[in-house]
Amino acid sequence: MLSAGFELNYDPAILNYIDFAPGPLGSTFELLEVANLGSGRLRIGGNDTAGSINVSSSGDLILLHFLVIGGIENGSYPLTLSSLVDDIATWSTSGGCLTIPTVIQCNGDLDGDGNITPSDAQIALQSYLMGTYSPCRDVNMDGLVTPTDALCIFQKYLGLPSCLD
Repeated sequence: MLSAGFELNYDPAILNYIDFAPGPLGSTFELLEVANLGSGRLRIGGNDTAGSINVSSSGDLILLHFLVIGGIENGSYPLTLSSLVDDIATWSTSGGCLTIPTVIQCNGDLDGDGNITPSDAQIALQSYLMGTYSPCRDVNMDGLVTPTDALCIFQKYLGLPSCLD
């Protein structure tokens, strides 16, 4: 059995927390939650009764989704871990940084064939169903790939008003 808790600190002027999903290491957790404490602090806690994570494990416990709301292209902003508690209190950790990439211009042509077609909408919908994120599949730029993105692409194909206009 493993109980784990820690905090992630980030710059709230740069990032807006959206949601989370368990990573491969967190998939056996019966409980894995994120509390948004505000001011750039998330408290993450979980309980794994299978005991599948040990001190020599390496990988992703949790995948956090953010919307970039500030910063500059190629700017790097720190992400730090703190307040480790319970069974992971003595584990070594390292923070990281978020580097804001050069802005990608996306137009809804997800398969790169030069046209916006129903297959592009299908790609966005498959991304949603598989829980994967790609900036160009998030055509309404809300930080998530959802059926709304597929609908937006399909509306563009039909010549209807769309978020791509």
